[in-house]
Amino acid sequence: MSKKLRGAVSSILIAGLLVTPAAVLAASNQIDDVTSKVSYNDLDIDSEAGAKELYERLKRASDEACDLRSSMLQGSMTAASKARKCYNKTLSAAVEKIDSETLTDIHSS
Repeated sequence: MSKKLRGAVSSILIAGLLVTPAAVLAASNQIDDVTSKVSYNDLDIDSEAGAKELYERLKRASDEACDLRSSMLQGSMTAASKARKCYNKTLSAAVEKIDSETLTDIHSS
């Protein structure tokens, strides 16, 4: 993504956070659309430090969207497994959507 285009985008609405949680929860007849706005206009995501900070923000947003923490605390292996799958898919979709080589490298490591 060019710096000019990225500069024009002050924040991103991550489509993965809208679609993935609903798809994962649909199997249990629960459909929750979750939207999370992750701003990164204050970061230089071409730098490792900026990409790492954005990655942390994306992880928090994915955690919240998929309700990962409370699912793990409930003690149900099924709920925890679904939440973990949701989290992984949502985070990967967000990283892919942003399309930053540095961010992708951090996600892949």
